[in-house]
Amino acid sequence: MIASINPTSGETLKEFAAIDSGEIEKRLAKAEHAFRSYRKTTFPERAERLTTAADLLEREKAPLARIMTLEMGKLLRAAEEEITKCAKGCRFYAENAERFLAEHEIPTETARNFIRYEPMGPVLAIMPWNFPFWQVFRFGAPALMAGNVALLKHAANVPSAAARQIKKSVLELGGSDPFIVMPSADLESAVQVGVTARTLNTGQSCIAAKRSGTTVRSGSARAPGRMRPRKRSGSRRNSRPAWSSSTAWSHPIRGCPSAARSAPVSGANSAAKASASS
Repeated sequence: MIASINPTSGETLKEFAAIDSGEIEKRLAKAEHAFRSYRKTTFPERAERLTTAADLLEREKAPLARIMTLEMGKLLRAAEEEITKCAKGCRFYAENAERFLAEHEIPTETARNFIRYEPMGPVLAIMPWNFPFWQVFRFGAPALMAGNVALLKHAANVPSAAARQIKKSVLELGGSDPFIVMPSADLESAVQVGVTARTLNTGQSCIAAKRSGTTVRSGSARAPGRMRPRKRSGSRRNSRPAWSSSTAWSHPIRGCPSAARSAPVSGANSAAKASASS
């Protein structure tokens, strides 16, 4: 069984039966069969369906947003904004996909050369839980407008949100983004940006600042509380500088993945965020 659990209270909201390999094969075959006819639909026909999906999202915004808040702890206002963003994404591709995918010729001195975009077939999406609707629609909208069909394997902790959506496809990977404090900007700004960067989407964001540190100018005296580079001893990774400070502090944010390993900004007088998502 797959359980939907409220991360705030630990309450089991609902349980779903997991499907076996036989059922997976049936759904794969169903997707392939659907693609044979869907690939022949026109752009206006696809746009009409996507616009209908946008209308439905807007009409059901309140209950859909509540599902997200209950299943993964997102603030209700942020959840409602996510639904609105999904609706806008559907309309954007409904209005622009035909232009994006229009056939166009490449001028050459030889025979006729051109680029044509054709549907690929069923596409699989393996999705994370942190943006249960947007992660799916940002892929699903363009994929469907391109004439593909989609299969979705959503995160196990947001099954209710998954059940509310169309079939889709994409793989989302996170990162381990550094929040690097440089010796140039204001301390208050560094703290405000650092907290926002770590707690965005209740800390459940692949581009959130997950590790932090400061730099010190070469040859300068180290001010109390400033972080300094040091060398680790031991493996191949040890040649990389790490960041440490006697005054640096780490405060795990409850309910936030990887928060216990984060080092929020401390004793810094400037900030710049460097993002590196894989």
